[in-house]
Amino acid sequence: MQHDYDFPTASLDVDTVQEALTELPPLDALAAGFRASGYVTTGVDDAGGTASKKSGGAITIQGSLRVNLRCPGDLDDPTYDASANGSLSLTLGVEDNRIKRGIGGTADHCVLRGLLLDLPVRVEVDGPVAFDLGRDIGLRARWSGTLLMVVRGTITVGDLVLDNLSARYTEERLEYLHVRSRDQSTVVAELSGDGIRIRDQNLVWFCRSGESCVTQ
Repeated sequence: MQHDYDFPTASLDVDTVQEALTELPPLDALAAGFRASGYVTTGVDDAGGTASKKSGGAITIQGSLRVNLRCPGDLDDPTYDASANGSLSLTLGVEDNRIKRGIGGTADHCVLRGLLLDLPVRVEVDGPVAFDLGRDIGLRARWSGTLLMVVRGTITVGDLVLDNLSARYTEERLEYLHVRSRDQSTVVAELSGDGIRIRDQNLVWFCRSGESCVTQ
């Protein structure tokens, strides 16, 4: 999946880039939903720390760790009650005392608190999910960096329901891999403070609201 983000396959012109732009979901809402879902990294850090303590550093851990997170809900004060706010189950592969970068999991109506244009918004993730941490990490290490998340089920941000999509993101940056309806080729759209950047196979296009997209 990282390869898909690094090497989009579409070749756009001034007309088809506008077409691709109109097909994109609201990227502000997408950013709110995926960044809230970064809650999964709490489970990665907790699982690594627990496994490291149990091993005492004297043995090499191989195999997998199963983690079940109770989701905090969307209120100011988190309520870790799975019956009210759902849960997120993860399977982490471990090799030579390192957590493997690829993580599979399932969200069961996991409710989270997101921020949409600096205002709180309810986020709910349900169904199969997968994550790429970008690199393997040691059991004693804390994860940081760019997270790639694939939602095979649904992610709901406020009243917007989206399914079967992915994003690669940090707190400052979000990239969305879009598959074009015209020919199934791909572009990567990046939300920025002054507009949207769309990257195709060869070019980066800058699209400002109400204006035509131009190459950069």
